[in-house]
Order: sequence, then structure tokens, then C-alpha cells
Amino acid sequence: MSHTLELAITVATSVLGSSGLWAFIQARNAKNAAQSQLLVGLAHIQLVAIAEGYIARGWITHAEYDDLRVYLYDPYRALGGNGSAQRLVQELSLLPSHPPSEEHHDKQDV
Repeated sequence: MSHTLELAITVATSVLGSSGLWAFIQARNAKNAAQSQLLVGLAHIQLVAIAEGYIARGWITHAEYDDLRVYLYDPYRALGGNGSAQRLVQELSLLPSHPPSEEHHDKQDV
């Protein structure tokens, strides 16, 4: 084996075996985990606020539901979001997709 190859192998194993490299990798993983937790928390707050707004309004359009589901809920769930947001999204799926008609309100007032 050539001297250069032996030196390269020695350097590579020293770098891979050093505790500094593994500490760096672990710190980076911890930072990524904290960032994921932060994103899940922010997504949860947004999901709850938006869903409660639609529930209070009493209806949600198909486009609003799809946007909420695709751009907020699905990524939230993929990052490990919990079941409380799932219950709200299920509740949204039961709402009508259009506002109550004026005729319907007039009949209820009689």
C-alpha cells in the first residue's frame, strides 16, 4: 500500500472517530429537532385559529378547505402534529360549503 493511501486512511479514520465531529452532528440534529417542534407549534396555533374562525362562520368553501388541508394540515401532520388539529379538520369537513341562503334565514325568523 502506498504511503499516501495509508496517510489518507489514517486521516479519514481519525476525523470520523473524533468526538468533536460527533458532537457537531448531535448538536445539528438537536437544532433541527427544535426547529421541527417550533414549526409544529406554529402550525398548530394557525390551524386552531383558522379552523375556529370557519366553525364560527358556519361554512367553508372547498378551496378554503383544500388550502388549509394541503398547505397547513398535511405538513403539520407529517412533522408529527397531534390529534387535536385532526379533530378540527374533521369538523371542518362536515361544514356546508356555502353560506346559508337569505331565504333560509327568513323562514327561521317566522
